[in-house]
Amino acid sequence: MIEIGAGKAIPTVRHFCERHADRLIRINPANPKARRIALPVGGLEALHTIDAVLFNRQVAEDAKSDTA
Repeated sequence: MIEIGAGKAIPTVRHFCERHADRLIRINPANPKARRIALPVGGLEALHTIDAVLFNRQVAEDAKSDTA
């Protein structure tokens, strides 16, 4: 589960995520502390970074398949 910007401002969302997510990524520059993974950046920046990492991973896997 990815929680973007809930932090202390929206405790109902924060508590829900903490209770129900086995894997939680909290994206919040103001309140980055999390028991799991915390990214202390803005939501858009974090999503662009996650997208780039996943894209690069897919490109690497495709290249590996092409050489096999």
